[in-house]
Amino acid sequence: MRASVDGFHNDLETRYRRGRDSPEGFWLDSYDNARFINELLVPFAAGPGASFRRAIHDIDTDQAIEAPLEMVEPESILIVDGIFMHRDELVDNWEFSVFLDADFDISVGRMAQRDGSSPDPEAKQNRRYVQGQQSTLQHAIPGPGRGW
Repeated sequence: MRASVDGFHNDLETRYRRGRDSPEGFWLDSYDNARFINELLVPFAAGPGASFRRAIHDIDTDQAIEAPLEMVEPESILIVDGIFMHRDELVDNWEFSVFLDADFDISVGRMAQRDGSSPDPEAKQNRRYVQGQQSTLQHAIPGPGRGW
């Protein structure tokens, strides 16, 4: 079964409460990690018969949603994608992890194609995202001492 942390974004007001350009806000406020854990990860880990949700928020409409409850099937495997998956509060939930390490020229370029923004990692409008992701690289990447 597949899920994405993108279904657990905080609302726009929460995501930008530290300012639209805040890297700290990107790192700290983008996702509702508590609900991500409680609505998806913990129930799925409980095994067959447990109920979970794949999403709580629609980022396109900035509306809370109540995704249908689904049941964990026997022998199911949950594959989760998303950014910031190696944060302290999330890292112990993974039995296996793939960390994609891409240069900012590539990741910002892809974001620019998707969003119509500047492809330059040094552009002011990309400060929030580049510096926010640098927090991941400093604080939450797989490696020795983190159980990886």
